[in-house]
Amino acid sequence: MRAILISWALCLIGCAPTLQGPLDVPESTAASATLGHGYGLLLPVLQDESSATLIFGVKHGSPPLQALVRRISDASANAHRDLLAMLPDPPPLKAGSDGLPLIEVSTRNHMANQEAAGLLLAGKQFNRRMILAQQKACAYIAALADTLSKADPNAERSALMAAVAREFSQFDGELRDMLTTAEPSVSVSPS
Repeated sequence: MRAILISWALCLIGCAPTLQGPLDVPESTAASATLGHGYGLLLPVLQDESSATLIFGVKHGSPPLQALVRRISDASANAHRDLLAMLPDPPPLKAGSDGLPLIEVSTRNHMANQEAAGLLLAGKQFNRRMILAQQKACAYIAALADTLSKADPNAERSALMAAVAREFSQFDGELRDMLTTAEPSVSVSPS
């Protein structure tokens, strides 16, 4: 019981607030823009992930990793397609902008370029680096889709985002498991 109380207290102190309900989009252009920015963040990540398997044309990952990345790529392409088809539904949204300041966009691009170069130049560590890159992307997609599912007043888009959040959360877990099993065990020898 004490551990539960401590965990609860830590969460109250250190947990950042998250959206818990739909934004009032029809009444507010700011809410509509915010929701559009959220989808503007998600769509390019889904687009990037839909082509993640292209790296296997120049790098060789383990068969289980390649199979998982193929599933992630297919799921990303499907979610991207389905979401684009739903954006005009009421309330219609424009997802052409992510709303981020130029410095943040440049920073994200810099990090993406470093990640791509690291993957291309990775030798024996390629599988591990690819797992880590995919895990970060899947965790981000899952969290963003979950937030959008709560924020979007459109029931169909919200349901799609909830399904995407569940699917990518599962991918995140599979990647974490893959990373754990790929890690060499560490043993401490007695002195």
